[in-house]
Amino acid sequence: MFKSRKEAADQLSVKLEKYRNINPIVLAASREGVEVGYHISKYLDCDFSIIISKPLAFLKQPENNFGALAEDGSIYLDPEIRRKLTKEEIYKAIESREKLIKQNVQMYRNGQPLPALNNRIVILTDDALTTSSSELFAAIHMCKKQNPHNIVVATPIADNYMIKQVYKKVSDVVTMLNCDNLYSVSGLYEDFNRLSDQDILSYLASWNLRNALKSLA
Repeated sequence: MFKSRKEAADQLSVKLEKYRNINPIVLAASREGVEVGYHISKYLDCDFSIIISKPLAFLKQPENNFGALAEDGSIYLDPEIRRKLTKEEIYKAIESREKLIKQNVQMYRNGQPLPALNNRIVILTDDALTTSSSELFAAIHMCKKQNPHNIVVATPIADNYMIKQVYKKVSDVVTMLNCDNLYSVSGLYEDFNRLSDQDILSYLASWNLRNALKSLA
């Protein structure tokens, strides 16, 4: 168990030391991944941003998702579920998320595109890799389209089965605490507050200020 995402991120950062001097970029792959990514980017002294992806939910069961949609239109569909879905069901789920994704890009990045990823080490962060981490897969698909040198997934807590699935798509997965059948992580962080929009904006603003001051030094 970790006291907080910050404590977990600080410990995880040490395991990412080998990426420090090769111009990596840290991209938060979820809302809660912003806090983890922020602290990792400070430790590695590297670029930081957020990649927007949203889960695709069943229209009649919005609490359950079958995939995710990234901001560039990249789609991940759960291979076990997609065979049971019609094209209309998938399309309606995508349509319901597109507006929110555009709003988030505007809110969190002022409508600006991600920094160029070509030939860079991309470190995707989240606070956990669970059996329902579909947003991460959509983010991976999006990043691959920009031809990065390597993609690394960094998360303090991870499900063992999901680690194997992610390793099929990226070059490295860096974790601290691995578990079987990990559906929820609320009991693995003493402080498991949900990040608000203002929390996310504060982390991004703090990094932008730090980056601006660094450029003036």
